[in-house]
Amino acid sequence: MKNSYIIAFWSPFSLPNVQFYTDFFSAYLKKYGDIQCLDCKNHQDARTIRLLHQVDLVIIGLPQDLHLIASYFCQPFEHFSNTRYAIIDYFPQGAENVKTLCHQFRFLENQLARIPYNARYLEALRLGQASHYLEFNGSDSAYEEIIDFQNELKRTGRLFVQALESGS
Repeated sequence: MKNSYIIAFWSPFSLPNVQFYTDFFSAYLKKYGDIQCLDCKNHQDARTIRLLHQVDLVIIGLPQDLHLIASYFCQPFEHFSNTRYAIIDYFPQGAENVKTLCHQFRFLENQLARIPYNARYLEALRLGQASHYLEFNGSDSAYEEIIDFQNELKRTGRLFVQALESGS
């Protein structure tokens, strides 16, 4: 790995809860080197798009809505060279099969992160206590065990590191 990287979190859509968990990823990725995380929200101005083309990795936040996902891949939205996708507030029940989704839109399964919906995290975020919440490992919480929130965030962080290492 080179000395420093910039990861930009961006969405082509105006999504609720689109904070992309940058607090978690900024802290988690520090152990892998100098990795800066930028939250570009859903800005689509020329300056933001130029920045997204220059960063080392773009994480594109998508809703769990097949029609909106299709609109991103089938419409003339910007596409970037080193990209990973993240379905934000993911609910496994009733979700489109991940393998089918990847096949339909022609990307590899290891390019898609599924960040589970977590009402407790969103409340902590609203109260400005997201980093405190993320420090808690949740091991005594049945809710945390069911959605496997922390482990999914760590898996997603490793996916980002692999994308940085491969450069594509």
